[in-house]
Amino acid sequence: MTIRTATLVVLLAFALMAATCHAPADAPGTAEPASTTAPAQPAVSSPAPDPTAVPTVAPTPTPESNPTPTPTVPPSPTPTLNPTPTVTPTPVPTPTVAPSPTPGRDHDREVLVALYHATDGANWRNSRDWLSQEPLSQWYGVWADAAGRVTALWLSDNQLRGELPPELGSLAELKQLRLKGNELSGAIPAEVGRLANLEELLLNSNELSGAIPAELGLLASLEVLHMHGNQLTGAIPPELGNLSNLKELWLAANALSGEIPPELGSLSSLEQLLLNRNQLTGAIPSALGQLSNLASLVLSDNQLSGRIPPELGNLGNLWSLWLFANQLTGSIPSELGNLSKLASLHLSDNQLSGAIPSELGSLADLQRLDLSKNLLEGAIPPELGRLSKLESLWLSDNRLSGEIPSELGGLANLRWLILSGGNQFTGCIPSELERHSLDGQPSDLSVLRLPICGKPPEPSASTVVVVKVVPVDPSPTPNPTPTATPDPTPTVTATSTATPGPSPDREVLVALYEATDGPNWLNNSNWLSDAPLGDWYGVSTDDMGHVTQLDLGNNQLRGELPATLGRLANLETLHLYENQLSGAIPFGLGGLSNLHYLDLSINQLRGEIPPELGDLSQLRDLHLGLNRLGGAIPPELGNLAKLIVLWLGGNQLGGAIPRELGDLANLRYLDLSGNQLSGSIPPELGRLSKLEDLVLYGNQLQGAIPPELSGLASLDTLWLGDGNQFSGCIPSGLRDVEIPDLAELGLALCETSEDAAETETEAEVTAEATSGPLVQTAVSRTGLPTVGDTLLREDGLEVSLVSVQRFEELAQVHGSAFRPKSGMFLVVTITFSNTNDSGNIVVSNANISLVEPDGNDIAVDSPGLDALFGMATEGRPLFLLEAVPGGQAITVAVVFDIDPGLIDLEIDIEGLLFEVPNP
Repeated sequence: MTIRTATLVVLLAFALMAATCHAPADAPGTAEPASTTAPAQPAVSSPAPDPTAVPTVAPTPTPESNPTPTPTVPPSPTPTLNPTPTVTPTPVPTPTVAPSPTPGRDHDREVLVALYHATDGANWRNSRDWLSQEPLSQWYGVWADAAGRVTALWLSDNQLRGELPPELGSLAELKQLRLKGNELSGAIPAEVGRLANLEELLLNSNELSGAIPAELGLLASLEVLHMHGNQLTGAIPPELGNLSNLKELWLAANALSGEIPPELGSLSSLEQLLLNRNQLTGAIPSALGQLSNLASLVLSDNQLSGRIPPELGNLGNLWSLWLFANQLTGSIPSELGNLSKLASLHLSDNQLSGAIPSELGSLADLQRLDLSKNLLEGAIPPELGRLSKLESLWLSDNRLSGEIPSELGGLANLRWLILSGGNQFTGCIPSELERHSLDGQPSDLSVLRLPICGKPPEPSASTVVVVKVVPVDPSPTPNPTPTATPDPTPTVTATSTATPGPSPDREVLVALYEATDGPNWLNNSNWLSDAPLGDWYGVSTDDMGHVTQLDLGNNQLRGELPATLGRLANLETLHLYENQLSGAIPFGLGGLSNLHYLDLSINQLRGEIPPELGDLSQLRDLHLGLNRLGGAIPPELGNLAKLIVLWLGGNQLGGAIPRELGDLANLRYLDLSGNQLSGSIPPELGRLSKLEDLVLYGNQLQGAIPPELSGLASLDTLWLGDGNQFSGCIPSGLRDVEIPDLAELGLALCETSEDAAETETEAEVTAEATSGPLVQTAVSRTGLPTVGDTLLREDGLEVSLVSVQRFEELAQVHGSAFRPKSGMFLVVTITFSNTNDSGNIVVSNANISLVEPDGNDIAVDSPGLDALFGMATEGRPLFLLEAVPGGQAITVAVVFDIDPGLIDLEIDIEGLLFEVPNP
């Protein structure tokens, strides 16, 4: 499929939060089969949510609404950017690799045999035809050209164990090497640098160690380099700056050290640079400001120091800038206000000082702004009231003062507003913001203890009801907390009875400090001091001094949680995510009757989930994902009547999914992915009427998909593939889910009586209207078919353009946890139908064939999905298909990364031309 635009070129950018949030879909670029009929290759799984990928929030397109009129704010002068100085990197010696012999097809076979033996091929998940005499293109995961030379290896998530053999470097025609999601160990062979034609190298989510070979800088054709989620050490080779065609460089979640090479500023094609979750030090190179195509810059969770380079304000295509959890100092550059496409700016957990630049009010597309946990001073700029698309604003734990600008009340899309913690605001809370407390919006306005402007004073503190809504911290982490709106009235009365006083709470906190290596926490300000508990880092208290919030996420806690935590009777929020906690979850946490939010995700917790957690009647969010928890999911969790988010993905949970989870009437997000769950999907999940996201991929589930899921009217995201073995057909009611992976399952859509009648009617219309090779059912304003129209080819392949949707955030699956992605995406959904009952139409990456039931080719069309979807230059299919049986249909969702200013485009499917409107 090729895409043409009238004014702008379709860009290939994000393809997983940012979570999300990803590797491109597993489809080779130009591989051709050795025979006319494409070999049946494994169904390509959509990229799975990866905790190391770009983090962002769940994929909810921003709804169109009638915004509250924004007060007029005098425009602030636009700062003039100093031109980015041209950085001339220090010449890097070109690494050399010994020349490889000129091999042929027999040599390629020998290399694959070496790979098989080196990586425990006998125990791969799928090793079909390996070591056989079949052509290499018939071996599972192998693609070859007409000469039999290997052009692509797709062995992702296939249980490869052992070290990569150096012989891989002699596959001279190799263009794609995809080995992600295995258990590969040892070093990356320097011989990989010989693969002169290599375009994609995906080694992420393994156990690789050692240094990144400098020889990778020789891969002049390389476009995608993913090595995140390993145990790589040493410095980032400056030689990577030679990769002029590189678009994606993902090195996150390793143990890389040293400084970021300024040579990376020479990567003129780079669109994504992910270096987060390493041990990088030094300053952010100003040369990165030269990366004019960069859409995502993620340097968070390192030890970077110095100032934020003002040259980053030159990155006109930047969508997300995440520098949180470093040691950055100085002021926030006003030049960042020039990033006209920026949607997400996260600078929290640094030592930034000075005022918030008023120029940030010029970021018209900004959706998330997190400046919390810094040393910022002065007032909140009223210019922030111009950010009409802003959804979350985090300014807590700074030294801000002055009055809260009334202009913030005009932010109609604002869903998160967190201002407390260290700030000293005066005056009153603008009445326009009162809705963020009274309407159940996530905010902490009540903690500020300021009156509402124009409203009579509240009753005395002895009888006042303290409304404190503090949601899951959406600061970007390797697996972002899914957004959910809490119930409108999570209240705790200041006169509650039988609650321990400050002294017992202090004892509990001291026990936590001592049990989790408090002296070595990242921040332990005021802990064990005589200061009020509310002044201890990460601790919030009510008017009586009782601990109500404990937020020590991403703070280097080590050790086991003390059982005494269960004594914090007034605790509402417990955030200990992204630490190195080990041991079991104390069952005493089930006694925290006021707990609303519990986040222990991204640790090393073991043992079973305590069934006592089912007693937390006020709980809204439960996050236990990305640990090492085992055993069964307690059916008692079905008692959590107020639960909105349940994330248990990325553990080692087994057994069946409890049918009791169907009782969670308020549940919106359910993620059980990346476990060892077995059995079938309980039909009781069809009762979850508010469910928006259902993520079950990466388990061992089987059986039929319950038709009851068709009743989930709010469902937007459905991930079922990658490891599960479902049978039967896909309930027809799931066809309209916006972001599914149903095509990956290889199952037909269940046909209803209405479907059959509609198909028969369409066939009659087509038969009557046929006057040539193409039949179109409708004509758009340009005379071309558009959404809802159908075209018929002479060989019986019917192509229908089902829908075209535009997303500013897109959920994908990549790795072991739910992970959304940010960018600008166009999702084009197409249905391929076979109207010829006598044969199968085989749609593969290499070609399209019509074959008889006995396997003989009837006709072979020109190139298949590789050409149809224009993979090499313009877009990457997220889901692929292999065969459309006679009389059946299958739907393909194709994701294109687009320029946000795209106006119109056309899709050409082998001469079947559709118009695609820009939603």
